[in-house]
Amino acid sequence: MSNHSGPLLFLHIPKTGGMTLRAIVARQYAARSTYIIDNSVNESIIRFRTMRAADRAHIQCLAGHMSYGLHEFMATPAHYLAMLREPLRRARSDYQFVSTNRAHPLYATVSAMTFTEYMRSGITGQLSNGQTRLICGDCAPGDTGIPTNRALSDEDLERALRNIEQHFPIVGVQERFDESLILMRRHFGWPLPYYAKQNVTQRDTGPNAVDSPDDATIITQNALDIELYRYTRERFERQLNEQNWSFRWELRTLRIVNRLYQGLGLGGWLRIKRGIGRLLTPAQ
Repeated sequence: MSNHSGPLLFLHIPKTGGMTLRAIVARQYAARSTYIIDNSVNESIIRFRTMRAADRAHIQCLAGHMSYGLHEFMATPAHYLAMLREPLRRARSDYQFVSTNRAHPLYATVSAMTFTEYMRSGITGQLSNGQTRLICGDCAPGDTGIPTNRALSDEDLERALRNIEQHFPIVGVQERFDESLILMRRHFGWPLPYYAKQNVTQRDTGPNAVDSPDDATIITQNALDIELYRYTRERFERQLNEQNWSFRWELRTLRIVNRLYQGLGLGGWLRIKRGIGRLLTPAQ
């Protein structure tokens, strides 16, 4: 279980490795003290906001797709956690996921679009500075946590950067997922965060393949996200440089354990886990 003080809000940004990270975060808290924002995002957020204060006081982990701001409903000061991804890669992954996943609410519409048509459609706010949108707290008045589809400005980017500095002790980088996990482990006092990748978008070779990525459109529509990612990546590198010699040892251990976990399955992993208990104690 996590031993850091105060509740944790995991702000899950789509197509950043968030389902894998959400499973890791959920293991750090008892189920009774965890609230997951499910696929009915807006309704789930509204249910959380309208819970009795006494019930919300028991929540130590809030996780899911949401904008910054729901900490206002927590009983005690809270911390945020998020993972970002390079905006061009994220845009391509998002299109392939939505256009090939029949369970997605936008599948019927997006599966008939090319990548460029999707990027220019404005069908969702995630197409235009979606990472900045969530971290800056872009919400309609009275709809805390529910993002809008409005155009963002430099002021929104500045607000996102302030939020990161004030409320996000760690912002991971999807391209450096394992290093991000070790930083989180060290800050929050987690056991070694072994994992199996979840909800991975497979490269599509069918009619919805991204054969000619429209980079100019992505760059134009995600200029704020590009700057946010640059800033976050530099902050991440500084945090890595501040770690001591044992960081590399923990990183190698994580990768070894993950290979065992993914190769043996849950039953085999549990047998191995009993023999390496010291590796799974919280970081000091």
